Amino acid sequence: MTLTNLASGLLTGAALACVVAVLLGLREGRRYSPSSPERGDRLSRGAAALVAASRRPAVWTALFLLLSLAVGAGVVLALAGGPMSPLAGALAVASAVLALCAFLVVGVYRTVRFRGRTSAEAFAVSAWAVGALFVLAVSGLLLLGG
Repeated sequence: MTLTNLASGLLTGAALACVVAVLLGLREGRRYSPSSPERGDRLSRGAAALVAASRRPAVWTALFLLLSLAVGAGVVLALAGGPMSPLAGALAVASAVLALCAFLVVGVYRTVRFRGRTSAEAFAVSAWAVGALFVLAVSGLLLLGG
């Protein structure tokens, strides 16, 4: 198993965990009623555990520390040289950009929802903010000749 496959698996797993956490946080009391009651109990207990974990500051602190360590390790590997340094640098930059975009999307969404807007309006404003950031990045690349 190569380092690329391992890194890809870890990043995909982290992205999937983030999507699940966000979707579970958006449930807001809606119940899922499957055909068998025991399956629904297991699913609702698991969902409740994930939502409860996502509301604890210690979990967010641990995730932040893990992300910081991953970015720091990628920077150290990129600066150390060797055959894996370009990949490590690219992964460090990609994870930092992904964290910034996730912070932007979730922050804008939660802020708009806190102001009393619907989830559709909050998602639209989040999408607009990410789109404006993307246009700004592309404009900067075009102006700087990148």
